[in-house]
Amino acid sequence: SRDLAEAIALIQTLPDGISLAEIRERGENYEQAAITVCTSFETMGLLVFKRIAPMDLVLDLAGGIVSTLYRKLGTWNQDLREEQQQPSWAEWFEWLGEQATNRKTSSEPAHIRYKNWKP
Repeated sequence: SRDLAEAIALIQTLPDGISLAEIRERGENYEQAAITVCTSFETMGLLVFKRIAPMDLVLDLAGGIVSTLYRKLGTWNQDLREEQQQPSWAEWFEWLGEQATNRKTSSEPAHIRYKNWKP
């Protein structure tokens, strides 16, 4: 969606491990972007876990994006959990982020791995 694309564009400019306070200092649009990213990939993570969406398909489609966004928002996510006293906030985003990070660090990107592929 356009909202998710805009949120990703904003979040990808942030440093890795940005805190809740630092995001709030940047303004409401950054906090809204972080929430959009988390809730969007939260859904995707749960769909993978419940085996409704295949893990390979999701990680091939969005694994790089998810691992990058998780790296950037991990601290913010933990800070928000503590502030809201809600340890399950974005739990499936975190789970999917860890899965994506593990896969992306253990395999070559598709453009390299399949450079000789023919239709």
